[in-house]
Amino acid sequence: MSIYLILYLSLRNFKCYLVWFGFSIIHLAMYFVMKDDQRLLSVQGSPVPLLSNTIVLLLFFQLLRYVSLKTQHIELVSPSRASYQDFFHTRKVSPIDKTLFLAYFAVFGALVYVTLLQ
Repeated sequence: MSIYLILYLSLRNFKCYLVWFGFSIIHLAMYFVMKDDQRLLSVQGSPVPLLSNTIVLLLFFQLLRYVSLKTQHIELVSPSRASYQDFFHTRKVSPIDKTLFLAYFAVFGALVYVTLLQ
């Protein structure tokens, strides 16, 4: 979740994005290694399926960034609580920014819901 909220400025840098994409590959590898480990089961199930969400959310973030660049010709930002300016107070938030923000968290919520059902 904090990928979008906190790191959206850093993820514009391709090297930083590659580092986070590397972390997501490690998460995916950990998922495949630990998905059948019975020792990780708890009353609510295994937390391991959540590891597979990182790569999907990073790729979806890049898709939203692309949509923002194509529709607004400016970078994607994260709305602050007041949602008049972005999280770091560098520019005014547009309705498209708010819509893309909600789309990201809808996908995030859906991924968490689906992975916890497993």
